[in-house]
Amino acid sequence: MQDRRYLVQLPNRKRTGPHAWEELVRFAQKGLLRTDATLIDDKTGERLLVSDLPQLLNLLPTNAPAPSAENAGTARTAMILGIASLALALLCGCVGSLAGGGAVFLGVRSLRQSQGIPSRDRTQALVGAITGGVAIVLGGLSTLVALAVLIPQLVQ
Repeated sequence: MQDRRYLVQLPNRKRTGPHAWEELVRFAQKGLLRTDATLIDDKTGERLLVSDLPQLLNLLPTNAPAPSAENAGTARTAMILGIASLALALLCGCVGSLAGGGAVFLGVRSLRQSQGIPSRDRTQALVGAITGGVAIVLGGLSTLVALAVLIPQLVQ
């Protein structure tokens, strides 16, 4: 078992790997493996449930919450809001900065809640947090430029 490599398949059919046994042990110790995940032998195709493997099951933290489907929605919302906030930051600075702040909040929250092996949900959350941060900066700069242009005209 220890000299083989395994694909990890989550219930939603997402797969990662192949991973060496030592890597799976580290995932289990960190609480990144789920009991309902399936391990697929890379060479033979044999399928094993994590819950049927005491070597891994005993390493999982007992108080680790199960990942929720809500986290996927939060990650996707963070990504969409982050991308939209970039456009808003260029068009109307303050609104883009506010939307960017929401994207950063949702992205970081989703990353903290994520309990699965790195997946598309984590990537979406990260994209949302990064684009939201960029939108905050762009929105601030856009607002400063607008003020720099408008104030001299108002003074005259």
